[in-house]
Amino acid sequence: MNTKTLAGRVTRPTLVTFVALLAMTLGACQPRPTGSPPPPAVCASFAGDVDDTPMGAQSTRDGFEFRSLDPAFPPVINQMAPGVVGLAFGDGGLEIKLPATASSVTLDAGAWAGPVAVEALDAAGAVVDSATIPNQNALSQFQLTGSDIAVVTLKEGGNEGLLVRICTGSPGPLPTSSQTASAPPTDPPAGCVSFGADVDDTDLGVQFMRNGFEFRSLDPSRSLLTNLTDGLVGLVTPDGGLEVTLPAESSAVRLDAGAWAEAVSVEARDALGTVVDSLTIPHENTVRSFRAAGPGITTLTLTEGQNEGLLVGICAEP
Repeated sequence: MNTKTLAGRVTRPTLVTFVALLAMTLGACQPRPTGSPPPPAVCASFAGDVDDTPMGAQSTRDGFEFRSLDPAFPPVINQMAPGVVGLAFGDGGLEIKLPATASSVTLDAGAWAGPVAVEALDAAGAVVDSATIPNQNALSQFQLTGSDIAVVTLKEGGNEGLLVRICTGSPGPLPTSSQTASAPPTDPPAGCVSFGADVDDTDLGVQFMRNGFEFRSLDPSRSLLTNLTDGLVGLVTPDGGLEVTLPAESSAVRLDAGAWAEAVSVEARDALGTVVDSLTIPHENTVRSFRAAGPGITTLTLTEGQNEGLLVGICAEP
């Protein structure tokens, strides 16, 4: 081993020197990170939804925005096969805006009446990737990749395309139906009520409770009835008004509702009766999702509509 001469004296490597050299050598051999870890997958899933629940022409879930491109076929939850529940969309298409731009998007989807064309677009509308969901009467997983994906569109499919889950990133395989069934419920704490599975023309009286929500007709002469309208079952809102008392105070309430004769007025009130938000359900002969938000919401009232307003579902956020 070489030695160095310093001021006329011979010095030899010591044990400390060997340890230091060994540490430097081992450090140089360690692998170095090549970049930041991939962000966790963010998903919106319809696998646990109730069959035949209408989602309206526009809705949001877990940060994803869903918009129908087919006015004649608003999206609806559909059980296409045993254990296969998802969002069915019209032949004209479905547009999905992501919560944030992503370099990859994963779809769990299938086609039952013809192939579905899928495109990933950036914020400027340029197509950065595309795929085809084949008509196989079964679910498959597809991944789209590209720079700054902002929107995904699904078109065609003969009104029988089905989207079960969409994720940014790589979420892994979709849980099986048995795994989904054994998982704990994921309903929001304040809960939801849906009339989509009710029997047509059921008289529910002037007042009733369901899942903690209290429904009361503001017109004592009119009972609350379910009605089948254009393939959708919902609770008819009397012209004199429907009052809905929530199970607990809420910061926001989502309504799946529509109007078939004239617009329906909606007001959200706190425990003192103060209006904290209001909106209008337009006369469009279709069901859409609406959201009222404000501090301490305890009741909602739906008035007008010439006895042809339809409340299909209501959900209260904590």
